[in-house]
Amino acid sequence: MEVSPFELLVRPIAPRSPGVSVLNKVARRVIQGYFLTISNLMEDPLKLRGVFTISAPDAGFPSPGARILLGNAVLLYDIAGDNQPINYSETVSAPSYITYESDSFILPPLATASLQLLPDVGKFILDPDPEIEIRGFASIFSSERAEVLLNPEIRGTFLPNDFPLVCDCLDFDNLSYSLGTRREVVAPG
Repeated sequence: MEVSPFELLVRPIAPRSPGVSVLNKVARRVIQGYFLTISNLMEDPLKLRGVFTISAPDAGFPSPGARILLGNAVLLYDIAGDNQPINYSETVSAPSYITYESDSFILPPLATASLQLLPDVGKFILDPDPEIEIRGFASIFSSERAEVLLNPEIRGTFLPNDFPLVCDCLDFDNLSYSLGTRREVVAPG
């Protein structure tokens, strides 16, 4: 079942100007990820898997590798503890899209979990001009019929462009917006 679109970003929100300027002081980079809260409304555990389909990068894009999930994003799962990584792999590639499928994960009865598709920040935090920009849509599937509540969100933060190297101001802002909430019956698949 298709859940919602998503957009992962690690990129400057304004160009840098040569030398020190007011623009350089306020110019920041955004780091943005996708969060899907899933509640199991059933008395039995659910075996779920996530599927993420992205728009294939244009061959002319300066860095097509910055527009794919493999090597640029991590997938995490959390119920009430530490974020647990989930493996995912490319399953279909076509001229206009690439599909990635996750390993299965278990959602206990009447439990709520967070599934997070996030940029691999450690890979890009020291890059002065990161260019990760990945768009697509998320789907979720169950091995059997399931009743769930879904709440997809985009969450992000703005960091100074020079963070963590040379930074005389620690001006962080956050963003969070819901992509829609609905009750769905997830068909087997």
